[in-house]
Amino acid sequence: MQTVPEAPMALVRKALAEGLPLKDAPILAAAWKAGAEALVTGDRRHFGHLMGKRVRGLWVVSLAEALAGVMGLLEDKG
Repeated sequence: MQTVPEAPMALVRKALAEGLPLKDAPILAAAWKAGAEALVTGDRRHFGHLMGKRVRGLWVVSLAEALAGVMGLLEDKG
């Protein structure tokens, strides 16, 4: 987990184009700017249509999906 700076407005506009409201678009945009592999969110109301999908190279997942992925990696190791 990492705190990242605000994303530029150009990325916020791209996030808006993905169907997010103005209050949530900067979150997705900041994740893109940071080069994150995944955005873990519990906000199904606004991010639900993106859950389990790769959006411009970034996975949008629920906490349950993220934990399942981590557990799978741990099981593979041993």
